[in-house]
Amino acid sequence: TSVCAHLFYAFYLRPAYSEGLAAFPLMLPGYFFWACVIYVGAFVSASGKFTYNLVCSSVCFVLVFLADIILIPFMGIEGAALANSISYTAVFFLYLYLLVKKYSFSLNDLLWPRKTTLRSITKLVSK
Repeated sequence: TSVCAHLFYAFYLRPAYSEGLAAFPLMLPGYFFWACVIYVGAFVSASGKFTYNLVCSSVCFVLVFLADIILIPFMGIEGAALANSISYTAVFFLYLYLLVKKYSFSLNDLLWPRKTTLRSITKLVSK
């Protein structure tokens, strides 16, 4: 991903945008967790618990806002990237908590795939 980002910045963006490339690695963990949040949020919405999504989105907003206020003056664009990663990761864990407490999922099942699931994926990929 980092190599692709460097190529994208080098060939498609103006040199003025290259300053943002330094923040990219700090944002990657947040992007990963936010992608997970999108799927969990869709599940929560499908179950009709829209207030859970509202609470989680509001927590994310407050965390990003506060982390930006704290980190940007000291770290600049890297601080903003770190603030996003911290906030998105925290909201991911908030959703995990909701899945375990409100939907009775097992934390172990949420974090570690079963052997049967891995075998199914292996069969699909090897075809």
